[in-house]
Amino acid sequence: MRPLLAVVPGAKAFMDGPDVFIYLPSLRLQVGDKNYTLDGLLAPNGVGGYASRLYLSQRIAEREQIAGQPANWTDRTVAGRVWYVWSWQGVPPSLPLLDMLGAHMVALK
Repeated sequence: MRPLLAVVPGAKAFMDGPDVFIYLPSLRLQVGDKNYTLDGLLAPNGVGGYASRLYLSQRIAEREQIAGQPANWTDRTVAGRVWYVWSWQGVPPSLPLLDMLGAHMVALK
């Protein structure tokens, strides 16, 4: 968790039911020419058939397609808050948390 905290101060792990999440406050993303600062949730052990997932506090309108495929944005309520996630596979839970976050974020560039 220490390398992740160096990049996202205030990151903290919590459980929502059986699922583990890492809250990422004020996460900075670059999407094309636009910069975003929004909250994120990293699900390092996967949920819903995905090995790991990154949820965001808002949809990224510029990314209706990712890697040439429909992004298939969906929402999920976690800890009483609505989060948005896109269809993105192949980020293994064996990666260090910071690498896992980067592997999810690369889809949005």
